[in-house]
Amino acid sequence: MTRILEAKIVLERLPLSRKSVQALRMLPRYDIIAFTSKNARKFFEQELHRRHIASPKSGQIVTVGPRNELLKLHVRDKRILFPRSALAPHDIVRRMRARGAIVRPLSLYTAHGVPLSLAQKKSLLTGKIRQLYFKSPSGIDGLLRQFRDADRNIVLALSALCIGKTTAQAARKAGFKHVSIKNV
Repeated sequence: MTRILEAKIVLERLPLSRKSVQALRMLPRYDIIAFTSKNARKFFEQELHRRHIASPKSGQIVTVGPRNELLKLHVRDKRILFPRSALAPHDIVRRMRARGAIVRPLSLYTAHGVPLSLAQKKSLLTGKIRQLYFKSPSGIDGLLRQFRDADRNIVLALSALCIGKTTAQAARKAGFKHVSIKNV
């Protein structure tokens, strides 16, 4: 029987800069408010509520997943507010700007890996756990930070089951050799 361990993360709200608060207060100036994750939407709505700012018009809001679907939109000359994690890759922002969009990334939260217990670490290193399950690149980073040298190589030899293409790409980049994608 293959035992699976899920690498968990904790999300943490970030304090906003004056410019970020100003961007929230100027929501009507944006043509599109783009979300690529449930967490970004949740933190955005919490921030609006916390600051007593009215929600944007539903016509302004675009929710996509995976994030590359943003490139299917007509974005030339559009002002886009892009609420997201501070750890999210910037490639999509650059690509939208290259297509003529005016993009304002808004980092609302970050993620930290949850430390493994000694028993979990031992199970990983002794082969009792054969597969790791990752829901985000942050989970990969958080797990691997807990191991050094030979122990890290043992972990990287395990199979990595990832929730999507971006997470799978991060697993390969981190050094996992056996990476598969779970369709959600």
